[in-house]
Amino acid sequence: MLRTNRISVSQNDARRDRRLQMVAVSVALGAEHYAVRDWSLGGFLLDAAPQLAIGSRHMGQLEIAGQSRKFIVALEVVRNGVPENTLACRFIDPSPAVIGALNDAVAARLAGPRGAEKVPVQTGLGPVAMTLVVAAAAALAAAAALTAG
Repeated sequence: MLRTNRISVSQNDARRDRRLQMVAVSVALGAEHYAVRDWSLGGFLLDAAPQLAIGSRHMGQLEIAGQSRKFIVALEVVRNGVPENTLACRFIDPSPAVIGALNDAVAARLAGPRGAEKVPVQTGLGPVAMTLVVAAAAALAAAAALTAG
């Protein structure tokens, strides 16, 4: 069993991985496609989403910008925002291919246009290691913004 640690300081926030906004991801539920507001290796948040019952399970199709492959994923609704019209879902046992594709999307984004040819697309990093890489990159960007401004 994979042992995980929460990254949140809030007791109400049970997510294991940081939410990301830097790589465009979309999800198809039924015939409708939805842009993902933010996502992590554990799940995602949709805007302008259907209001589905909390705890209900669904199948969806995940698309990651820059990748031609689409992934079928099992989802569970964990929260729906009635006034905001949002829907939060968690992945149910995501396949190694899904985790690898999300990791690769983050790695390619972190490498940037100059580093894309230098960094192999297959990072070999697991979800926890990739989360640490993303957190470190975010901390460096925040520190650079503070010193520049």
